[in-house]
Amino acid sequence: MARSLHAVPRPLAVARISGRPDTTTLGGITAPFGGAVTFAVAVGDQVATGDVVAVLEAMKLEAALTTPLAGTVRRLAIPDQSLVEGGDVLLEIS
Repeated sequence: MARSLHAVPRPLAVARISGRPDTTTLGGITAPFGGAVTFAVAVGDQVATGDVVAVLEAMKLEAALTTPLAGTVRRLAIPDQSLVEGGDVLLEIS
């Protein structure tokens, strides 16, 4: 019996991209596109350049956001698992 293509589970596409520095907030990291955000860090965590700080999921794309900055997570700008739009500030690093 032939299997239906719709019955086969499909994995999410996974990408690793750098979060965008926010030019209006010193140390702010913004979402490169819209989706649901899950944070991989908490306030007070130390991060190095290239560390994953959040994961954005939009449709079947999952993107691990890495930080272009090293420092301490000062603030999460939105609650975990919120929906965001591209350009929204996600967190601040000092």
